[in-house]
Amino acid sequence: MKKFENIIFASDVDGTFASYMQPMAQRNIDALKYFRENGGRFCFATGRNHYDINTVVKCDHCEIAGLPYVLCNGSYLYDPIKKEIIDPLYLDAASVKELFAAIRREFPESGVRTTTEHGFLALDDDLTVRRQLARYGLDGMLYTVSARDFTGDGVFKIVVSSDDLDTVEEMRKYIIANFEGVFSATRSTSKIIEVLPLGISKAYRLAKMRDEMKKENPDIRLFCIGDFDNDIEMLSEADFSFCPSNACERVKAIAKREVCHCNEGALAEAIDYMEKLI
Repeated sequence: MKKFENIIFASDVDGTFASYMQPMAQRNIDALKYFRENGGRFCFATGRNHYDINTVVKCDHCEIAGLPYVLCNGSYLYDPIKKEIIDPLYLDAASVKELFAAIRREFPESGVRTTTEHGFLALDDDLTVRRQLARYGLDGMLYTVSARDFTGDGVFKIVVSSDDLDTVEEMRKYIIANFEGVFSATRSTSKIIEVLPLGISKAYRLAKMRDEMKKENPDIRLFCIGDFDNDIEMLSEADFSFCPSNACERVKAIAKREVCHCNEGALAEAIDYMEKLI
């Protein structure tokens, strides 16, 4: 029996595996290879899609991936080896159009975009989204349509954003109040709200994955690590949870163990601790 064969390990990307625009900690890659070689199964669980994840995770996915990745905070799974989307769950098209119109009407200085299988989609007059994506070098993944031609079809998630933190919170409350029973809305950073199909999350996907694997191996346990609000449900669902030292206080309050800063190799330290537990 290999030492990690009863463990699923899921990690957030931004602020957990690495910081955007910062070098990956090679310590993490080495530890994930060791984890996989010793029977462990690893996946990322992130709000990113199958395009922009590669702007942060700059390594050979074949070396670390043991399970499909949970992308767009649970809207779909993705096989990074075969490069295939698995079990996509889309937002209701009519509701997507309604939310777009509402955000542009009520919060005209904010940006609103979607994620589809082709990348990021925004309306062609949304200069805020263009500016925000260009700031992070992601504007090449953006395509646009006119408001008249926007159908709302094929959308995994909606992202609404603002550089004003008070506006972000106002938008979150507005979405919850006006789209109750349709969408869930959670922050993925201090400036971004991610809107998903109701009931869909990282936790939903990972719990389903664990339960399926338990049918063949009842000893399977889920270990998770994350740093921000959109990780809280996942960390609560886990059999054991970690957070990096740079995590927000809400996450630190529920994680069972705090490890080092993400830039110093938080996943590696988590794997070291797992090895002591088993």
